[in-house]
Amino acid sequence: MSGLERWYTRGGRLEPVLLAKNGKSRYAPVSALNSYILTSMQCDQQIPSCKRCIRLFGQCPGYPDPWLLTLRRQDARAAEMVCTRVEKSRRRRTEQGGVIDIPLVRTLDISAETASVHKFYADYITESGATFLELIGNEHASRSTQCLSAALGATAMASSSRQLCQSGLMSRAREAYGKAVREIRLAIRDNTLTDQDSVLISMFVLGLFQTVAAEFAPQQSPKTEPGCHPHARGALALLRYRAEHQLLNSVDRKLLALFRQIRLMDLFTTSRNIPLLWFELDAFVNSLEHVPNIEPLIRRAVDYKVLFLSIDLGMSAPEIGRIQGIQVPELIWSGLSLAQDLDEAAAEIVYVDGVGIPSASFNGFITISSATNAAIASELDETDKINTIMMVQQILVLFAISAAAADMEFLADTGRYGPSSEVIHAFYNQYPTAGANYPDRLIDVQSVVIDSLDRLWIPDTGRALTKEGLLVQSSCGGPKIVGVNLTTNEVFQTILFPRHVAYPDSYIDDLRLDFRPELTEMGKRVAYITDTSPAGHSGIIIVDLGTGER
Repeated sequence: MSGLERWYTRGGRLEPVLLAKNGKSRYAPVSALNSYILTSMQCDQQIPSCKRCIRLFGQCPGYPDPWLLTLRRQDARAAEMVCTRVEKSRRRRTEQGGVIDIPLVRTLDISAETASVHKFYADYITESGATFLELIGNEHASRSTQCLSAALGATAMASSSRQLCQSGLMSRAREAYGKAVREIRLAIRDNTLTDQDSVLISMFVLGLFQTVAAEFAPQQSPKTEPGCHPHARGALALLRYRAEHQLLNSVDRKLLALFRQIRLMDLFTTSRNIPLLWFELDAFVNSLEHVPNIEPLIRRAVDYKVLFLSIDLGMSAPEIGRIQGIQVPELIWSGLSLAQDLDEAAAEIVYVDGVGIPSASFNGFITISSATNAAIASELDETDKINTIMMVQQILVLFAISAAAADMEFLADTGRYGPSSEVIHAFYNQYPTAGANYPDRLIDVQSVVIDSLDRLWIPDTGRALTKEGLLVQSSCGGPKIVGVNLTTNEVFQTILFPRHVAYPDSYIDDLRLDFRPELTEMGKRVAYITDTSPAGHSGIIIVDLGTGER
C-alpha cells in the first residue's frame, strides 16, 4: 500500500502510522485506514483462500456467487440484443409506411361437446327447413335449461361419433344422455320447470339421440309397440299435462306436427299391426283447438293404410270379397286413385326463390325454403305413393289366391276406361297386342305397293307405338311381307322375317319390286325392303318372292 510504512503500538492498541511525503509521521484512525485499504486494494474475488481482508480487518465481506457473476456478464449481452430487436422493429415499420403487423391470436381450446354442437348446428339446424330442428336452435340459443343442453350435447356428440368414426366420443355421448334423463326427471318433479318449453323439447331430442345412436331396438313381444321414437309415451303424457293446465303454445303445435310425422312413418313402415299410439295421438289432437288437422290427401293415405291393416287374413273366400262394407275391386281402384293423387301432389311441390313467404308441406313439418327442402317434401309424398301401390299389390294377391281357392271369377272390368274386356280362360283377350307375334294379322303398316299383276304387297314392321310414345320392340313372327290378290281378295303369300334378318329394334319402312326374271332361278320377282331402325343399324333386306329366301 502506498504510504504505509510500519505499525506502532499506542496505549495497547496497534495503529498504523502514515508517513507524510515530507518525512514527518502522524497517527491515522483505524476507520480511515480501512476505507483507504478497501479503495486501494484489488481483491481477487475468485480465490477465496487469500484471507487478506481477515488479516487486515478481522472479517471478510464474502465472495459473490459464481452464478451471479455469470448473470452479470449476460445482462449486458441481453440489453444489447433487446436494443437490436427494437431497432429492427422500428426500421421495418418505417419501411412499411406505418403499417403494423398484428400477431395472430392463438385459437382457444374448446371441449368436444362444444365442437360437436357447432357441427350439429351446421349440419342439421341452420337452414334445415324442418320445423323441429329450427325449434331446437331457437330454444337452445334463447333460454336453454340443463336438460336441453345435456340432451343436445348427447345428440350432437353421437352424430359426430357416427360421422367421424370416434368410438370414444360415443361413450361421452351416452354419459351426457344419462345426465339429460336425470335432469328431465328432476324437472318433471318440479312443477315450475315442467312449464318450460325446453323440457318438452328435450324429450324429443332424446328420441333423436337414440335414433342417431341406433340404440333403440324394440323387443319382439306382443306388448311391444313398433315405432322409431322410444320416448313417444312420455312425450304424449307431457303434452296432455300441458293441455290440461292451459300451457299449449306455438312450440307444442310444432312438436305435434313432428309427433304426427313420426307416427305416420311408424304407420307406413308397419306391415302387420296398427300402432295403438296412433289412435291415442289422433284423438288427442282432434280434441284440441287451433291445431291444424292432417292434410286431406295424407288423411286418405292414413285411412287406406288402417283399412288395409284391418284385413283379417283368416277370412274365408266369400267374406274377403267385402271388407268393412267396401268391395275389393273398389278398394283396389281407391288405392290406385290415391297413388295417382300422391304422385301429382309430389310434382306440384316446387321451390320458387323470392316469391312471398315460404309455404309448408306435409302437415307443416317441412318449410319449402329451398330446393333441397322441396325435394325432401316431394320424396315423402312419393314414399307414400310407393307404399300405397305395394298395399294394392298385396290386396290383389290376397284376393286372387282366395278367389282361386273358392273357384270364383276374379277378373272383371267395369268399363270405366273403355270397352269392357273379354275374358277367355282367365286371360284378357285384348287387341291390338302391340309387339306380339301374330303372323296372320297386321300390327303396324307404313306403306303398300301394287304390282302390274294387280297384287298388293304389305310390309308389316311388327312394332306398335303406344299412347305414351313408346315404340314396342318386335318379336319373331311380327315383321313380315303379306301378298294380297286384289282380284280374289285373298292372301296368297306371307313371308316372315327371322331374328337374324329383322332384329327386335328393326323398323321395316318401304318396299320396292324388281320385275327382271333373270335375277332368280325361278324367274320370280325380287323385293327390296328398307330397314330404318332408330337404333342406328339401318340396311336393306332382299327377298326372293319365289322361294321366300331372305
